[in-house]
Amino acid sequence: SGEVILAGKLSVLEEQTDPSGGMNIPKANLELRSGDPIQTMFSELTGLDFQDGIILEADLDPKNESFLHDHEVNGVPILPGVMGIEGFTVAARHIVSELGTEGPGFNVSLLRQIRFETPLKFYRDEPRHIIWKAQVHQQNDEMVADVTLSSILKTKLGERKTSGQFSGQVVLEPTPILQPDNWRTVPEWGHDSILSKDEIYQIYFHGPSFQVLEGVQRWDEYVLGKLQPDFTPDSNHLMQLTSHPILIELCFQTAGVFEIGTTGQMRLPSSVGALKIYPNQVIGRDFYALVKPRTILDDEMVFDAWVVDQEGKIYLEMRDYRTVQLPNELDASLVAPFKKALGV
Repeated sequence: SGEVILAGKLSVLEEQTDPSGGMNIPKANLELRSGDPIQTMFSELTGLDFQDGIILEADLDPKNESFLHDHEVNGVPILPGVMGIEGFTVAARHIVSELGTEGPGFNVSLLRQIRFETPLKFYRDEPRHIIWKAQVHQQNDEMVADVTLSSILKTKLGERKTSGQFSGQVVLEPTPILQPDNWRTVPEWGHDSILSKDEIYQIYFHGPSFQVLEGVQRWDEYVLGKLQPDFTPDSNHLMQLTSHPILIELCFQTAGVFEIGTTGQMRLPSSVGALKIYPNQVIGRDFYALVKPRTILDDEMVFDAWVVDQEGKIYLEMRDYRTVQLPNELDASLVAPFKKALGV
């Protein structure tokens, strides 16, 4: 266990005497966005609870966010898991760098114990009120933020129901994140049977901003997914975000293609054991997800994954990615090309 850091710059008292934790909320929000902020947050800082940490709230409206309409299941927009990861990253980095310390800013070195607990659905295309909570504590030279996302749903009877959506832990360091050595072998694309974009998105539900795959093929012990070449920071604003959500989505969808081909089932993200993101510029490159499936007890599938470019530079590493099955039955004729490309 480490020392809890409530908010170094805000001079919060040790005992909470009011719901805001003694924090000047307007001043805290100004400070959160002062100077040259790391990234514009989609939340307002609303208070401090000594048990749960700093609280940020917002209203997400699918009418205003294209990434929600491009991520619909059975006509209902769902907050993508990668955007939950982006929220963790941004909230933790802002709080630690802007509010928690007087020294230099901190860098996100690792996300771990990520849980996608309940899908955040936008029924009838109506907005949902979301609440981020981040409790930060110090471990040696690192800052560790325990972050949760919950939401409030208004029922037809006018009741307000709160549900937990995501949870995870963000590790931040005061030093720059070191780049690992390049991948030992540059991926070979096109030497084997390729599952095409058109075949993939006959089954996948994703709209344009999340149709990340140009194709998928086998490569040695890996499933290799290639990023659409049209995805650039200019064409897709999600490419500009802190946690590289498009590259994480590239891993998720590549793993999903393998699951469809081997089980005939579509699955959604359930958890990620660890995720390390390197601060490389995502532009002007060919990007590949190298996904390595492995089976553990009770035939449960677990994946490790890496994203590399055409020179072997590593952009992220993912460990222990797991999924949960959707109830929908897939058309066997649509699954057949997946099986053929994967050789199963």
